[in-house]
Amino acid sequence: MILVVAFVLNDRYGGIDGDRTVKAAELLENGEFQEFYDGSNPVLQDAVGGVGGLKAIWGKYAYGIGDFVQVDRTDSSRSGTNTIAHAYCRHTDWGLLLTITFGYDGRYVGLFFEYYEPDGCDPLPDGLIETDVTVDAGTSHPLPGTLVSSVSSDREVAAVIVHGSGPNDRDGTIGANKPYRDLARGLAEKGIDVLTYDKRTKVYTQISQDPARSTVDDEVVDDASAAVRTLKEMGYGKVFVLGHSLGGMLAPYIAQQCGEMCDGFVSLAGSPRTITDILADQLWAQYRQLPDAEAYRAYIDEELAKAESLATMTDDERSSVTVFGLSGCYIWSLNSIDGISIAESLDIPMLFLQVTISEFIAL
Repeated sequence: MILVVAFVLNDRYGGIDGDRTVKAAELLENGEFQEFYDGSNPVLQDAVGGVGGLKAIWGKYAYGIGDFVQVDRTDSSRSGTNTIAHAYCRHTDWGLLLTITFGYDGRYVGLFFEYYEPDGCDPLPDGLIETDVTVDAGTSHPLPGTLVSSVSSDREVAAVIVHGSGPNDRDGTIGANKPYRDLARGLAEKGIDVLTYDKRTKVYTQISQDPARSTVDDEVVDDASAAVRTLKEMGYGKVFVLGHSLGGMLAPYIAQQCGEMCDGFVSLAGSPRTITDILADQLWAQYRQLPDAEAYRAYIDEELAKAESLATMTDDERSSVTVFGLSGCYIWSLNSIDGISIAESLDIPMLFLQVTISEFIAL
């Protein structure tokens, strides 16, 4: 009797099989937006902004990943009366992961986009090998990493890629792009082996025992230094730091902390400015055109004043305040690093690289 009731309930609430998921995905992949739209409930129809809106959203996520090849696989799970289905859509250059939520009546009630890497889509270039490496700063936060090297590597020169802000993985994945992986493989083909690793904020929900007292050393510097040490222990003669964005901003400080282990650094899109000045400019660029822009200006000025006051606070006081939503301890740990003075004190090769917006567009 229980089995019969379960079967009836599943039928009542529109159990979704793989074929229906594939059909829904193929409607989008084949540009049949009107049919997909007609099969959606009013809430989803309103959310996408009509058939034209659905088409525009699709174009944004499907751009740059090549032509559609096939749906590699599907899976699904139940959430109340809804079925959450995943369609792994292989394209010639990458993979698009569609999450399609079906309501109890079989209509589409949710649509989400992600990317995935299909098997064999981005093969390792000939002559290169990848080796699993663990980066351990001597804390309870070991990090998985990858060493890309040539098969003929003599372990003469290596580099460590240090992430920008945010919970980045070892490849620096942004949508369908993996810039750190591309950079690592390109350098390895030129004879420079490269170690990349998942950032601590990517692997762990809590990066230190006391989050309110966490510093940029906990987030970035300790692990970057450990990665440099790892390469030295593997026998590399020269090891360089390649810091991107926040990593580029910290590159002189990381080199200083590494001492003789670091033989030079490259700062990619780093900055000599304080993090609070950068955040203030970024926020004002977003808000200055809004009708209530002056209210945001006042908020930004208040946060900058709080940042200035951190210099006279104790660690206990810094841990009890936030600046731009971040711990006062973290902000102070970053703002108190004078990258320019540190760079001037170092006697190692340094390369600072920047790309302006106009140059980027031209590329």
